[in-house]
Amino acid sequence: MVDANSFSEGKVVNHFQVNFTGSQIKVWTKNHFMFVGLFNSDSITTNSYGGGTYKLEGNRYEENILYHTYPDAVGNKVKMLLEIKNDTLIQTWPVNKEGQIDKNKFRIEKYIRAE
Repeated sequence: MVDANSFSEGKVVNHFQVNFTGSQIKVWTKNHFMFVGLFNSDSITTNSYGGGTYKLEGNRYEENILYHTYPDAVGNKVKMLLEIKNDTLIQTWPVNKEGQIDKNKFRIEKYIRAE
């Protein structure tokens, strides 16, 4: 992960490398995804991990969470938009069933392809 922003009411409320630091990697196979990372905010260190299955149709992407840092996330389905530009993958969520972003509260993460 090279960038992440959380937006609320049109303003950035959390920005990677500004409000928090650390690293995260995300991996996909034919039917599964997983991510693992470690983040620091102020003096608090947080583990980040999760995974499950996914569906991709065009630029609409949906994750079915099978395991996660936060147990309440398990069993959730997260609808996203996925875009690939050169070696950068961009995920934006949440989106509704029509693929529209909730402009009042959403998140964007960017990942660079690892060798």
